[in-house]
Amino acid sequence: MHHKGIHLDLGAHWIGPSHTNLLKLCKELGLDPHMYDQHDDGNKILDIDRKQSLFTSDIPTPLGITSLLDFACLTWDIERMAYQAYKGSAAQNLQRYLDSITIESLLKDLNVWTASVRKMVTLLVRLTFGCEPS
Repeated sequence: MHHKGIHLDLGAHWIGPSHTNLLKLCKELGLDPHMYDQHDDGNKILDIDRKQSLFTSDIPTPLGITSLLDFACLTWDIERMAYQAYKGSAAQNLQRYLDSITIESLLKDLNVWTASVRKMVTLLVRLTFGCEPS
């Protein structure tokens, strides 16, 4: 979105190779799923508790090393759970568990220990799903 000459990214709005049903629907409707480029170069702003930090990497480096480690552990745990929910021997049990809890509960269950990561996940949930993690 452009506002007063500034490009603003309003959150996730792309289709990737794993979105097979959406790609099929685009084909059926004659739409080009790749009609807009994904712009991710340049400065990014991280705003937690009204403290703003700029960074240019894909990783939110202003978090600090402890929070980055916490975020990495959370990412690995979520990736592992996502794999197990579809490929694991107890997939149905894990799917039922994940369907029964909130993101807030998941953060507690996965022992996210830094406030900045919990706040960042809250921001991501708000931006992506338009709701609170609770």
